[in-house]
Amino acid sequence: MEKALYYGKHGGFVNILQETIERVYMVTYPPHSKTSKEPQISFFGIDFSQNREASLLIKRINSRKNFPYKRLIVDIGANDGLLSSNSFNFIQWGWSAVLVEPQITQIQMAKVNTFRYVDPYNDKSQNVSFVKAVVGPKNGIETFVMTSKSFFSESHIYDPDERLTKKDITIQVQSYTVGELAKMNNIPKYFGILSIDAEGSSYKILKQWIKLGYRPAYIICETIHEKPLETYYKAMEAKGYRIMSEIGWNVIFEYQSHVNDDENEF
Repeated sequence: MEKALYYGKHGGFVNILQETIERVYMVTYPPHSKTSKEPQISFFGIDFSQNREASLLIKRINSRKNFPYKRLIVDIGANDGLLSSNSFNFIQWGWSAVLVEPQITQIQMAKVNTFRYVDPYNDKSQNVSFVKAVVGPKNGIETFVMTSKSFFSESHIYDPDERLTKKDITIQVQSYTVGELAKMNNIPKYFGILSIDAEGSSYKILKQWIKLGYRPAYIICETIHEKPLETYYKAMEAKGYRIMSEIGWNVIFEYQSHVNDDENEF
């Protein structure tokens, strides 16, 4: 009992709170007018993002007086589109999305997991695209390593310097540059959220977006394999971004202002 109490007082209770109650949210749909006899309806939901990034961002967006960005989330490394997903809740909330994932089993699960939430009224107000590919430096074919670690969530583009294990499987997958991906999906220069979880390629992918002039309002980027972080952060600051939050292995950038890209090399 003393050990349990010690653990609880040293962050354990807070951790339990954050991973249970704080993941639950309520969405309320009020009547069309004050005189309407229609009931006010509320629905409970669960934040499926890894470290509650979805709840953090939607609260931040709702607090803003103006949000002049297309309500679109681009999720690179979308996996199954549900567990630890940064895009699932936003799709539930009516946002359009582009989910990029090279593993056929994972992207099929993503389609199943999001199917009921896409354009529920069939009024063409929401569009979700699934791209079976990786994002790389060129259009073509890349060697991709499928690893069973963390339910295949750590699979990645093959690095010639890495040592493969007996359990690793290599496959050939389609690769698109950011420019080609954006063209295929009509992605505007200014959109809501860019999420990148590419197991060692995140910063390279992010650089492509920034160099092409894309300025998402928020960027969620996994940093576990990215070093040195100081150089990375300074480059983003020079492009008008600030670090809004460092949460788990992710950093969240918020776009602050327009800057002269010609004077700030990325």
